[in-house]
Amino acid sequence: MNVRCDDYDHVTVVGLTGELNAETADVFRKQIEVRLARKVRFFVVDLEAITFIDSKGLEALLWVQEQCDEQLGQIRLCKPDDTCRKILQVTRLDGRFDVFTDVTEAVKTMR
Repeated sequence: MNVRCDDYDHVTVVGLTGELNAETADVFRKQIEVRLARKVRFFVVDLEAITFIDSKGLEALLWVQEQCDEQLGQIRLCKPDDTCRKILQVTRLDGRFDVFTDVTEAVKTMR
């Protein structure tokens, strides 16, 4: 999995490529930890290029949400494909995250 982070004002857009799974979740979390240490509290996670998410990947997304909640921040998910959307629905996590079809729109919703 590749992780790309782009900072826009007070929001970090995290672009993920490949699978977010047990082998790659720690790489994702470490990138978030770096941003949290810099006092970033707002994240948009772009899932457009993610092909699969397993339980560890879902745990990593929930961990980011917990970190944001503790820091009075927010997380948004963007552009999940049909497979990722189905995984979020089956696990009932689609109700825990705000999901957008456009990164720009997701960034605009951050306060």
